[in-house]
Amino acid sequence: MKELNTARKKNPFSILGLTGAALLIAGFFTNYIAIADEVGISGFTVVKEIFLSKDSDSMLKLAVFIPTTLLIISVIIIVMASLGQHMSSKLILAAKILPLIILTIVTVYFTSAFVETGPALAIFQLFGLGFYLALGGALVVLAQPVVQTSADRKILIIVILVTLIIMGLPWLKYSSAEFGIQGNTNGFTDWGSLSLIGVLWLLVFVFIGPLSSSFNPGTKRLLSFGFLLMLAGAILFSIKNSKPPAEMNEMPMKISIGYGIYVMSLLSLAGITWSFLGKRKNYDEPSKDSTVI
Repeated sequence: MKELNTARKKNPFSILGLTGAALLIAGFFTNYIAIADEVGISGFTVVKEIFLSKDSDSMLKLAVFIPTTLLIISVIIIVMASLGQHMSSKLILAAKILPLIILTIVTVYFTSAFVETGPALAIFQLFGLGFYLALGGALVVLAQPVVQTSADRKILIIVILVTLIIMGLPWLKYSSAEFGIQGNTNGFTDWGSLSLIGVLWLLVFVFIGPLSSSFNPGTKRLLSFGFLLMLAGAILFSIKNSKPPAEMNEMPMKISIGYGIYVMSLLSLAGITWSFLGKRKNYDEPSKDSTVI
């Protein structure tokens, strides 16, 4: 007990980290989806049904197993760090941002898929208490435990989260008045996967070098490849889907590019410009503009 109290004195805000971890766990077991007055569905229920179902293929199980495992590991790391256990700052930072990344992907993908099948519902109708508990936990965890991070890396983390949201926006809109068909497709499909690879490229560079140091010019040039992949994914997606597929030639279908592609293109161009800006700094020394994240 004495050791625990000493750890908390060294890390006076550890209670916030523990609170965030508790909220993440509660969100996982509480109704995540609650459409109108229907019975809600928790994250635990989804994972259990997929793994116990004989109809679930191995790829679906893997797609659920990986984020669930990463979330569990992140919570364990956050709890240990909040209790004063000495751990690598990069490991703690990864555990801090992973829950929000996973929550963003799951939420964006689900909502965009749902909107395709019908009119958009208010966010308060679509999500249950579990969503808000998990979101609150992810935000609290992002604030604590403390990790000294440079402004460059903080900007990059924000860009990654924003990009994932953009990928869930409508990238393609289609409609047919004759057949009463109307919907949209997000950026997680087709050539949009290339943009996702660009996001993963950026994520890797968050952890390269000392976290408290800014990116040197050479590293920032390498970041431009990630933004180029994001831009290429948006362009190739729009080119391939500008016309209806051959098998749909006989169906009068109106297809238009969604605003998600334009937002992704603007963000990518801004990122490429940012990659080539900035003065040379010593990469091995902490940056003067380092901030806590």
